[in-house]
Amino acid sequence: MENFNEIEVDQTTFIAKIGAGQRLGNVALGIHEQGKRGLPHGTCPGVGIGGHATHGGYGYDSRLWGLALDTIFGLDVVFANGSIIYANETQNPDVYFAMRGAGDSFGIVTNFYMQTNEAPETVTYFTANLNETLKSIDQLTSAFLRTQDFVINSPLLTKNISFGFYTDNSGALSITGMCADPLAEPLDGYNIHDTFYAKSVVTKEAEPLTEEAANYE
Repeated sequence: MENFNEIEVDQTTFIAKIGAGQRLGNVALGIHEQGKRGLPHGTCPGVGIGGHATHGGYGYDSRLWGLALDTIFGLDVVFANGSIIYANETQNPDVYFAMRGAGDSFGIVTNFYMQTNEAPETVTYFTANLNETLKSIDQLTSAFLRTQDFVINSPLLTKNISFGFYTDNSGALSITGMCADPLAEPLDGYNIHDTFYAKSVVTKEAEPLTEEAANYE
């Protein structure tokens, strides 16, 4: 599929023709370079657009724009018998709706036609480290419930903001997300400081550091 690599944005309709061999990173760059356009999709740049878009395609901006699947205006599809058709809502609509969700069960997409959106001028990414909450079930439960309450009730949470939990088996837990707006109040720079006295210790190769010196208090 690597030869199906076209990325072309119609400057009137802003529908992008995207070859099914493209990967998300190249798609994002390609459409942004043609009028600062954007699409909802995942965050891993190496994922191919084909399976991603035909099965959903959730990403940080999905609260704002929906799934990658939702932006599909039309598709070029090859069937097992070798025939090729174009499908959209009015032309071969049964194929169009089947391919948007269960594509690999019906045919192979060679080109997507996707309705792009105007990309935000500024995007703010953020991460909140919650590793400390893993020390006890009570802390972890409290952190999750507080986050849940924020998501349900906070007036600050708009469709421009999206985030999710990240965890792994090494003891990491964080909230990572994005806001399709600039910071209302810029953060201060690195301001952690301490007062200390330091002395540089240099040892000669002929007289290396001794155990007594290394353990000196």
